[in-house]
Amino acid sequence: MEKILVIDDSKTQLFTISLLLKKESYDVTAIDRPLLARTTLEEKEFDLLLCDLQMPEINGIDFLRLAKTLYPRMPVVIMTAFGDRESAIEALSIGADDYIFKATGKREEEEFLIRIRRAIEKARLQRRIYDYQTELETMVDQRTRALTEAQEQLIQSEKLRSLGVMTNGIAHDFNNILGVIIGRTQLLMRKIQNNDIVSELKIIEKSALKGSSTIRRMQDYTRIRKDELFEPVQINEIIDEVIDITKTRWKDESHGKGITIKVTTDFGDIPLINGNASELKDVLINIIFNAIDSMPQGGTISIRTYHENIQKDPWITIDIADTGHGIAPEIQDKVFEPFFTTKNDQGSGLGMSVAYGIIQRHKGHISFTSTVSKGTVFTIRFPMALFLQSTNHFRPPEPDAQFEKKKCRVLIIDDDDGIRAMLQEILEIDDHEVMSAASGHEALKLFETHSYEVVFTDLGMPEMSGWELSQEIKKRSPDTRVIMITGWGTQLDQQRAIESGIEKIIPKPVSCDEILRIVREPYRV
Repeated sequence: MEKILVIDDSKTQLFTISLLLKKESYDVTAIDRPLLARTTLEEKEFDLLLCDLQMPEINGIDFLRLAKTLYPRMPVVIMTAFGDRESAIEALSIGADDYIFKATGKREEEEFLIRIRRAIEKARLQRRIYDYQTELETMVDQRTRALTEAQEQLIQSEKLRSLGVMTNGIAHDFNNILGVIIGRTQLLMRKIQNNDIVSELKIIEKSALKGSSTIRRMQDYTRIRKDELFEPVQINEIIDEVIDITKTRWKDESHGKGITIKVTTDFGDIPLINGNASELKDVLINIIFNAIDSMPQGGTISIRTYHENIQKDPWITIDIADTGHGIAPEIQDKVFEPFFTTKNDQGSGLGMSVAYGIIQRHKGHISFTSTVSKGTVFTIRFPMALFLQSTNHFRPPEPDAQFEKKKCRVLIIDDDDGIRAMLQEILEIDDHEVMSAASGHEALKLFETHSYEVVFTDLGMPEMSGWELSQEIKKRSPDTRVIMITGWGTQLDQQRAIESGIEKIIPKPVSCDEILRIVREPYRV
């Protein structure tokens, strides 16, 4: 029950307004003496302050200022029997949530109550936004501090491995949190018609999606997503493309500053490799940009490719050399650390750590040598045997088509109550019959008395994992589609998914549209 403080020096008006609000089941505190009302307001916060504009001792504008000083997020509505435009503008500019005329008839009473409800609902949503943001910021601060402490305790190679484990855990936790935030926000946008509130919800959604993008970059650093397809690529051609992509910086931008940077190549006769062209471009672009930054007076970037034998094993090698200011010896051990940067606020410190992860995924090695005032050489090596192997991955799904409307029986299994509730509400948009379970054993009991067309399951759950659960479901119901939704989604073994009977692995956070589309997929028109 929302608590409303009503202040009006007219006892008649105070009684009328209080009675109207109490009929709507509001908890009303009504005060006709402004000084007493001030003391009451200083003692506790209300869900809404409803204050007359013209009063002796303290007027409505003064109460508005006091309320916003004491409780910045408490909604305040100024009411008047004969207000003017200037008073309304002043009240709204100070922070009033609304400026309304006192009700004098049935129609005015209905409008009065609508605007009171709107002010309370807007404040409630704003509080939820603030709570979500505060919780997320607190968790980011806590996890970042833990990550920093780990960085200081471990030696370089052990540190990177340990940080990878920690970052994966952080990414998993954040994916769960962001999944609920994004899902709930999208559900609210479907329900609410008020454009102002929808605009605020879109800000939350945009921020949460940006957070999701950051989490994926953290996953790139540690183990790199496995949903990216490997295919035969020519390293020399990739380098040519990267040189063209970066030309605006090493040529156009440099000329604008009155300096000259040259890029030279010496390509060896090397075979195609199995890799991801987009990821390899990211690595090379990052190294070239760093080289450009290290040559503020101009210089040369030299790129060479060749193959060599190391301990009788054949390797393909890329050398990227610059004539910049070099890397100081005391920071060379930190180059591949996450969040380490020498560019102050101009860099995130993730570029070289992500590059390290990409090269690791390609079974390669990245290293460098550097001399202060002379330059740096980055060396990337790939084992030749890698290029004779094939890599199996799921390809991205086909674009959306038209679907026949079909009501399905769906089971959700996740040990997180918030995620289960969110997924159920999303699926009910299409009128699906939805049940949920908090564990694998609970889900299998439901299969004893129910059948399902689609199952959504988490991976890590008490007693039984998502892998094991999928295998058990397929034994009981071979035609049931099993979809895994997990914070580890982009890093899981797709081959194991096939063997376990899992149709798709969907990384958290997921969107409403994605969940609904997955259920509709078999019913394309």
